[in-house]
Amino acid sequence: MTTAAPLPDFPAAVLRARTIAGIARARAARCSIASPAGDTLRTIADHLDVAARAFETDPIPFRDGMGSAAWAALVHAEDLAASHPGIGFPPRFGQYITQPVAGTGVGLPVLLEYPVLAAQETDVRLLVRAVNWLLARWWSLFAAWLRTVHALLAVTTSEADTTWCLRTVFALHRKHVWIADAVRAHNSRS
Repeated sequence: MTTAAPLPDFPAAVLRARTIAGIARARAARCSIASPAGDTLRTIADHLDVAARAFETDPIPFRDGMGSAAWAALVHAEDLAASHPGIGFPPRFGQYITQPVAGTGVGLPVLLEYPVLAAQETDVRLLVRAVNWLLARWWSLFAAWLRTVHALLAVTTSEADTTWCLRTVFALHRKHVWIADAVRAHNSRS
């Protein structure tokens, strides 16, 4: 007897896209009016709104279980995040939205320069240990917290829990930017 594959969880993807758009708008509201970071965050939020609407209206799979409009909107939003690391969004943040649709896990961010994304996590940990034991400890705690919240996000079904997990994850990613900046500052002094 064969069983059909479960249908993708589009309502969860819609909730996640809208929640992350809200996080982007909240951060943008704290930026000065003419801030490039604020403009970038607002544009990311707009792309996520498009993705959420597409998940609701275009459930025909194109890539990773998503319709073409949702996929394109997420690619544009991720490209913006990758080109503006100071906003504190991970370059591959779309995985938080696509996880319930594609059935994939969520990886840890790369600590090195965001646009490059070439190093593996183990290489990153070795680099941080070489830079400073305190940063190494912070990276270790950061990774553990992030893995824990990722695990909770993967199994949560309620809107309130999903929102809490995503807000926590994106707060941790802001801390990740601090770690990356500290490593770059240390390396520039060497």
